[in-house]
Amino acid sequence: MNFIFAFTDRLGAFRAAVSLGAVVVAALIFPLPAVAGDGAAPAEVPAHLGTADVANGEKQFKRRCRACHTNTDGGPNKTGPNLWNIVGREQGAREGYRYSDGLKTLGGHWGFAELDAFLTRPADYVPDTRMAFPGLRKPSDRADLIAYLRSLSDDPAPFSLN
Repeated sequence: MNFIFAFTDRLGAFRAAVSLGAVVVAALIFPLPAVAGDGAAPAEVPAHLGTADVANGEKQFKRRCRACHTNTDGGPNKTGPNLWNIVGREQGAREGYRYSDGLKTLGGHWGFAELDAFLTRPADYVPDTRMAFPGLRKPSDRADLIAYLRSLSDDPAPFSLN
């Protein structure tokens, strides 16, 4: 009986080590540089974006975002700003939309890492955000949504995984 417990404990430790090793190797192999569509400096691409599913991202948008945001070229702002060409856009700068002071003064652009951080928990990224959305906990859901948002452009921002 003790042999079985010792074996399962070692097997669990082995599995944990292999999982951690795979993450470390992936991080070394895939440094994930990106360039915003407007020629801005390279931006970090979250690792989970490499396995993103654009079709699922569109479903996420329809389920979680469409009530407050439009996603078409020239579309109107609603409760939230239009998200066409959001990747690479200056933060807090969609014409005709009234942003919170925190978002207006944040500076920078909506790169992949910024969108990932914001979508994780908007209130942590911009404490005075008007967005009531609590965030997406699963990295795969965020990656899928970001990949879909990236597609909403005449010239989608590139990203590479090697």
